Amino acid sequence: MKRNSTVNPTQNLFGFWTDFWLTSGISILFIGGLLLSGTHIESSSGDGTRIISMAILLQLLLNWPHFMISYRLLYQQPECCQRFPGATIVVPGLLVLLIMVIWFLGKGSQDEVSKSLLISYIMWLVASFYLAWHYVGQAWGCISTFSLLSKQQWSPWQKRILHWSLRLLIVWHVVWAAQLLPSMPWVSWVQNEVVYAIASYVALFSFVVSGMLVFPAWKKRQIDLRTMGVWFSIYLWYLAIYFDSSFIFWAQLSHALQYLVFASRVELNQSVGGDTKIPARVRVQLTYAGSVVAGALIFWQSELSANLNSATPTIIGLLAIAINIHHYYVDSAIWKLRDAPTRALLFGHLGASNRDK
Repeated sequence: MKRNSTVNPTQNLFGFWTDFWLTSGISILFIGGLLLSGTHIESSSGDGTRIISMAILLQLLLNWPHFMISYRLLYQQPECCQRFPGATIVVPGLLVLLIMVIWFLGKGSQDEVSKSLLISYIMWLVASFYLAWHYVGQAWGCISTFSLLSKQQWSPWQKRILHWSLRLLIVWHVVWAAQLLPSMPWVSWVQNEVVYAIASYVALFSFVVSGMLVFPAWKKRQIDLRTMGVWFSIYLWYLAIYFDSSFIFWAQLSHALQYLVFASRVELNQSVGGDTKIPARVRVQLTYAGSVVAGALIFWQSELSANLNSATPTIIGLLAIAINIHHYYVDSAIWKLRDAPTRALLFGHLGASNRDK
């Protein structure tokens, strides 16, 4: 790794400490504190209603908006269908078709019902794989972004090792998710202690290998606290989930908060210099408020309808899985730091010289 000493000092998405705390610092402090103290929020209070209310509120303010904003970032882009046909048309169409097939099979004979469940479980594992890929991809994007902003340059071999070390976490995530499924012949070989132990050692190997790059760079001040924080936080999330699966909820919220930082920066950069008379920050606030409302209408109402006698919880669950899969695909399409349009959107506030690097 080398540092370019001829360029400007460290630059930020918002501010150095704002970037750090929102992309990793808060999650490290909160999840790390819960992990070290052994505290489980869901068991520390006997009031289940209060816990459920808190969970829904956090989903409403963080997780659901980050889904909605990703769709806004996709569909508001010029010629989005031509640039991203897979994300805008193909994948949504395939997911709708798949849900219809599962629904029709679920209305048939016992054999057809079994097939519908099998396809549903496969969708669950695909979503788990894509979720892990999504987490790792976003972490890598954050690391790359903060490396660029702080003028740090990883060598090509360092990039490959660090990136693929992070991707090894996907192995553990998928094996962990398989443990939550009912025992079935096609997945039973994953649902045993030996495979889970191997996957856990793979995750540990990933931490050690990537740490051999990150810690020396941190010690030499070749990377700043933001880069170090993002790298450490994703391993902390998975460590917490390893000890208690309920930590996946806090990992989701941490991931969503991390995402909203980047989405907000893009929204601000798009708003500055526009024809509208509404100030840029007000537009960002209105966009966030709109995403909260949209998220509530889509996700909250879906959860409530699952409790009605006329509802079909299986369809609701499949819709949730489909939305997740589509969201992961959307982000993999629109967030490519190597693409000039993406850099222009994310670094527009820094000037043309920074966008072109």
